[in-house]
Amino acid sequence: MGAGFGSTTYFRTAIMTKAFMEGRAYLYYGRFNYALNSHCSAKGQHGSFECYFEPVAPNCTGTVEALRSAFRFPSPSQRGPRGEDCILDHGKEAQGCKAGEGYHTIPARFARRGLFWWRMVQVASLVRPNRETLDLLDLGGLKQRIGYEHPIIGVHMRSGDGCRYGIRARLFKCRTLEDYLPEIRAMALKYGTTRVFLATDDAGAVRDSRRLTEFSWAYAPADRSALTSDVKIEQRLAGQADKGATALDHHSVMLDTLRDLYLLAEADFLVTHQASTLSRLALQLGTALHRRVPP
Repeated sequence: MGAGFGSTTYFRTAIMTKAFMEGRAYLYYGRFNYALNSHCSAKGQHGSFECYFEPVAPNCTGTVEALRSAFRFPSPSQRGPRGEDCILDHGKEAQGCKAGEGYHTIPARFARRGLFWWRMVQVASLVRPNRETLDLLDLGGLKQRIGYEHPIIGVHMRSGDGCRYGIRARLFKCRTLEDYLPEIRAMALKYGTTRVFLATDDAGAVRDSRRLTEFSWAYAPADRSALTSDVKIEQRLAGQADKGATALDHHSVMLDTLRDLYLLAEADFLVTHQASTLSRLALQLGTALHRRVPP
């Protein structure tokens, strides 16, 4: 699969729902493009979600590996019939990656709780970091180093390829940090904190924030300049880098993404862009963590 981390996670929730409603086991033996790296290969988990996350069905690991080894995966750079970058290979017809009509379905026993609750439960189950990932992220030590203290406002500002690629570039312009300031200031005034965690792939936003001394800013360390490109990150991971672009390391990009995701989820208050799947993941994980929807 060539979709982003968030899109792939939500695709999995659709299949998980279908399995649950049919009373069948849920197994995912697709390839996760962020795990197509030497770190995961050395663990015997090349392309596997379990390289970074706890398995959903730990007793079925052998079955998953057998299915994966027998499946002929499309090339990471292969395109669908209409140019899709997410492929499901069904016989002779390579179809675009579609979750299907049942994506918004809720199992009857949970229908009264609503789709947001059901998706929150699924996401919280799918992206539980395993022990090694927790050690690599070292979130406790990281928070001390960057000054991440509660109460804190979490801000997700997606730029980079997020507003420069394909249909995104046609639908909305790239937002600047200034666009987020009214909401940040409103949160700060209402909840009495000036601490802000900024999760962004835009190095310029980090520079701009340092001039806004009314807030105490915190950021996870990352090489954000490498993410500035007119080519989608997932295409660059597949080797389709644009001229002059810095090569991306799958493992580093995955860890940077997870640091931002988990620190956003832990924030007491959120300012996000819900057109971004990472923003939606952060909101749902934050709701599961705090047992309430973050303001």
